[in-house]
Amino acid sequence: LSELFGWVLREAITNVVRHSHASHCTVLLAPRSIAVLDDGRGGTSGVGNGLVGLTERVTAMSGTVSAGPARPGWRLQVDVPGAADTAPDPAAANIAGAAQ
Repeated sequence: LSELFGWVLREAITNVVRHSHASHCTVLLAPRSIAVLDDGRGGTSGVGNGLVGLTERVTAMSGTVSAGPARPGWRLQVDVPGAADTAPDPAAANIAGAAQ
């Protein structure tokens, strides 16, 4: 999912920088989900092409996208339940093994 989540992160951060006027942005990453939250002015009416394209990519991986106002700001959440990475990251395995 690293490629998909990279795409999500690029799109979300681009929107934060271009549109939100946020002071802070937080990225939450889990094995099967990513969320980007900001404390900006929130979204506008209508959906831009970036979010449409992002939704198409996520749906192709059997995932879901939710985007909308948060208090404060805006939240973009992508979940891909049951998905598995096609090529596990050996560095991540080493980190997980070291934590045990």
